[in-house]
Amino acid sequence: MVSILTYRRPHNDPTVQLFIDDVLKNYAFTTLTSPTGEQLALVLAQGTSETLFSYHLDTVHRTGGRQTLGWDTETGLFYKPDSSDDQCLGADDGAGIWLLLEMIDAGVPGVYALHYGEERGGVGSSGLAEHHADWLKSFKRAVAFDRRGTTSVITHQGWGRCCSDTFGDALADALNAVSGLRMRTDDTGIFTDTANYVELIPEC
Repeated sequence: MVSILTYRRPHNDPTVQLFIDDVLKNYAFTTLTSPTGEQLALVLAQGTSETLFSYHLDTVHRTGGRQTLGWDTETGLFYKPDSSDDQCLGADDGAGIWLLLEMIDAGVPGVYALHYGEERGGVGSSGLAEHHADWLKSFKRAVAFDRRGTTSVITHQGWGRCCSDTFGDALADALNAVSGLRMRTDDTGIFTDTANYVELIPEC
């Protein structure tokens, strides 16, 4: 987690590739691209699965590079000791990427997609929906790890419903049963990459 959060990764900044070369060097991702060669997502398949797990590579930092972290032992939280640059910590989606790697290391079956350009309007996911629609249609569900807080299973994003309450409740119940969390369905989602898949994957 420390290594992940030290990278400021705005879309199309060279730091994104430096991050991939460092943090993901031990993982065998393949790259899905557009017909013109634009990078859309890094994908790793673990076992045979009809579940797509979704994360994104970029952050909302204005400039790339590295940053220094602090750790508050009383609260158990990361922070930036020097906030003079007025830029964020980068847990969106650094925390998601950390969880991605933990799930892969734990052998959780699934197809893992690290999208490019989510913070720029879903550049990678919209490209996948346009150029890799048949591949996306092979999944029954897409679960994105890109939400502030620890209670929400999002059923609606932006312009409408993205998954059924039945699926949302089942996912919340499954997570709660093993984690001690108190997840519940939440219809106040805004946008993440799975919003671009609602016409292709039944439950997002």
